Amino acid sequence: LSTSSSVRPPADLKPSAAYEALAARGELTRDASQAIVARRYLDKLHARLDGYALPVFTHETERADSKDKEAEKEPTEPQAVLVPRGLYVHGSVGTGKSMLMDMFFRGARVSRKRRVHFNKFMLEVHARLAQEKRQQLARYGRQRHIVLGDASRDAIALVADAIADESHLLCFDEFQVTDIADALIMRKLFGVFFARGVVVVATSNTPPKDLYHDGTNREYFLPFLDQLARHTRVVDIDSEVDYRLLCEPVGGDETFLSPLSAATQHKMDALYRELLLTAEDGDSSEVQDELLRVPVMMGRSLNVRGRMQSGVCRSSFTLLCDTEKGAADYKALAECFHTLVLDDIPALSMAQHNQARRFILLVDELYEHHTRLVCSSEAATPRGIFQFDESLVKEASEGANSPAAIEEEKQRVNKENEAVGVPTSSSWDAPVGDHGPAMAGLDVGSLCALQDLKVAFKRAVSRLREMQSEKYLEENRRWRPERARQLQRVVQVVRET
Repeated sequence: LSTSSSVRPPADLKPSAAYEALAARGELTRDASQAIVARRYLDKLHARLDGYALPVFTHETERADSKDKEAEKEPTEPQAVLVPRGLYVHGSVGTGKSMLMDMFFRGARVSRKRRVHFNKFMLEVHARLAQEKRQQLARYGRQRHIVLGDASRDAIALVADAIADESHLLCFDEFQVTDIADALIMRKLFGVFFARGVVVVATSNTPPKDLYHDGTNREYFLPFLDQLARHTRVVDIDSEVDYRLLCEPVGGDETFLSPLSAATQHKMDALYRELLLTAEDGDSSEVQDELLRVPVMMGRSLNVRGRMQSGVCRSSFTLLCDTEKGAADYKALAECFHTLVLDDIPALSMAQHNQARRFILLVDELYEHHTRLVCSSEAATPRGIFQFDESLVKEASEGANSPAAIEEEKQRVNKENEAVGVPTSSSWDAPVGDHGPAMAGLDVGSLCALQDLKVAFKRAVSRLREMQSEKYLEENRRWRPERARQLQRVVQVVRET
């Protein structure tokens, strides 16, 4: 089946050849739309990127010769540089976009390249911005904000420059902009990328014109869309088939349990005890779980039950999705544990829109890291979890975009910035404040408009279906050694009294 997590494309082949090889082996169902995208667009970019590296022009040479140029005071003509145009591939969920990009990325002959989930990338950007601003605060004190227009102190430009040096090809999966903290820095961040010659390839469920649609202060985001149009070719993968929904679930009574009852709870307890066991364990009755502390970011941590030796953790929907958690928390869990046992997922109505957003973020991170999910739910199937009335979603979205709601969101973000030692919005570079790493999922208006919600629900259901398949579980087993190494590196056992 044509899914990103279950297919490993052959290396060192152009995308169309890798695609046809997988189809010939029966590892995916050949789809005409996918084949066209691979042959017509990905193959051409693959050829143009052969041996590609960032052009050495204005950035390095101007920086090295700045003193000489200042002395000479002679204008210089900008050097013409040919940079391959990237791609922005969008379409419905489950249509093979991520699989095609992974195929392209694996075969791309670029020495410095990176493939990353866009949400994870932006979390890293905000963390690096906070670190850069703390360093400037220590170096210059509050006076750093007086020198306006000094490029050497522009935190966003400095971080973007460093990222460009690290990655000449950036491939973003699930490109979406639903957070004001991301939207306000995109123009400057990607402006540096494109000026330096970084090639961007992205997949998304949303066409560019609908990114951050109806978002707060969208006028500051619109110049980024112009940049994106100039530096990427937009491709619509015209397929109506969600291949994830064609995955046959295996062991449904061991992955998605329903309803929420005493019998289901007993079954979940038994599955958890079984998952805690390792090959070295003897009597299962002697195996006990522990309280584990997982570092998140900026000094924050998350406590869950689990066992270091088994790589399994357990939590409840209430603890993970009904409190102020965000993508960084879920990413930390998914990087350390190969299996999450999650209890008591309710059927989510409009009244639980914040919890629904957090749950979607959790599913996205688990899927991206090939983490197995064993859960119990009030709903009989993944599709039944989201029970939203579209008119109510629209009404709540409009209410959350009111001036009062926007001001409340800004005050909340400023409070978080102060807690981690970075300046509040009046001291940041963006026009109304560069908001740093906001906690995801706190109001519908700032995080997603109506269309984004509909797509997010559909994507989560599609992914939950695939996560029950044998192909997904095979991929999960392949990643377990890496999860175990990360677990041993960063997770600590909390001594309980």
